[in-house]
Amino acid sequence: MRLHLQPSVIHFLEIFPPYEFEIFPSNDKITFERNHFKTTEKYLQIYNQIGSTWNWTDRLLLSDSNLLKILQHPHNHIYTMNYEDKIAGFFEMFISEYESELVYFGLDSKYFGRGFGQIMMNKVKRICTEENIKRLWLHTCNFDSKAALSFYQKSGFKIYKKASGIEKHIF
Repeated sequence: MRLHLQPSVIHFLEIFPPYEFEIFPSNDKITFERNHFKTTEKYLQIYNQIGSTWNWTDRLLLSDSNLLKILQHPHNHIYTMNYEDKIAGFFEMFISEYESELVYFGLDSKYFGRGFGQIMMNKVKRICTEENIKRLWLHTCNFDSKAALSFYQKSGFKIYKKASGIEKHIF
């Protein structure tokens, strides 16, 4: 396993209430579950299932004790989206008093192109509404899905900052 550092372009996006929701027909096969992790094993399994396509590595580089502190922080909310009882996607939000960072948001590649991303984004926006979140923000970079930036913009997010950075990839 080798760590490679690569330059990246990072877009920071934000959205404010009232949040607009996409309308989808009801689908009883889709459920959401908030996860509370006592160990890192299950979390890392989900993180790899969803993030390996995009070379997500940040959480892989942390010690178990440091990762567990993040996972068990009371402001950290981690949800899986399940389709027919299988994990189809997951998102992680760090919610403070009036704002939230959407830290991770991704689908298993088997579920691309089925509208599941918008269904999952609706759930994020509902949580923000319930928690009285006045600002939801995230960042995405050129190593994420080619569709990520336009997806977030179509979901109502606006770019507020663009920066250069370094992405860590494990090969």
